[in-house]
Amino acid sequence: AETRALEAEIANQSELLDLVRLRYELGIATTLDTLQATVTVANLEPQLRRVSRQLANEGARLNTLLGRAPEQALAIRNQQPIELDPLSTKNALGIAMGRPEIRVQMLFTEILQKNRQAQKSELMPYLTLFGSFGYVGRTLDSTFKDGHETWRTAVGINWSIFDGLLTRGLVQQSDAQIRVAETDLSRLRRNVRVEVLETLANLDAARQNLSATELNLNRGEQTLEEMMLMYQLGKANYLEVLVSESTRAQALSNVIEARYEVLTLTASLKRSLGYSALVPLNSISGLVGEDSP
Repeated sequence: AETRALEAEIANQSELLDLVRLRYELGIATTLDTLQATVTVANLEPQLRRVSRQLANEGARLNTLLGRAPEQALAIRNQQPIELDPLSTKNALGIAMGRPEIRVQMLFTEILQKNRQAQKSELMPYLTLFGSFGYVGRTLDSTFKDGHETWRTAVGINWSIFDGLLTRGLVQQSDAQIRVAETDLSRLRRNVRVEVLETLANLDAARQNLSATELNLNRGEQTLEEMMLMYQLGKANYLEVLVSESTRAQALSNVIEARYEVLTLTASLKRSLGYSALVPLNSISGLVGEDSP
């Protein structure tokens, strides 16, 4: 986007340079106006080369990450839209509590609790029942005809009276592990809440900034058009046109930065909720909407 913006600015300045030369031939503009316009175009060309070189370097790094040759041609189609849906802070915090790392920590805590219960049960008495029933005979064929029934039952009570305090020590160790796991889980939840709230606040500010920069860009373009027309009619000087052009270029640069910030923060919000950055906001159940007062 920055490359295209510089190319458009060079095109506008070149058009302005042609206009200044025409006015100079007509005796309306001065040599200084022509020189200033030429210098402005010349100053933009190194910026375009620098941005183009930077874009090529980033493409080489991306090729390397993809396992391709760095110099291989690469085309990127950025179809990621700007998402401006209203977001529910309350629902976002609830969704974030389902992040994979939180679920893993909850499952780990639950496993420790069940392990502690199993360890405590080692000290409790338990009952063992045993029984058997069958036929006894001389041969297999005559077992059920000439044989007789036989059965046996047994009942046992098992109780570990003393194990050298081994089980008690294991239970205390499990209690300590559970407290540590619960502390880690609580800390993780707080960190996730802070991350989500901070990202939502930054995203809201970025959206407002984007709206303001787009409005400023529209005003800058209108001002430049009017100034160009006044310059053609001889009612404005070159310096006024140059200031208008510089203002519009700065406004366009601000819009590009604001769009990038909104896209980046939107992706960060999705990741903080446990979703991929490619998932639309309106596809996340319960996220889009206003908070009830």
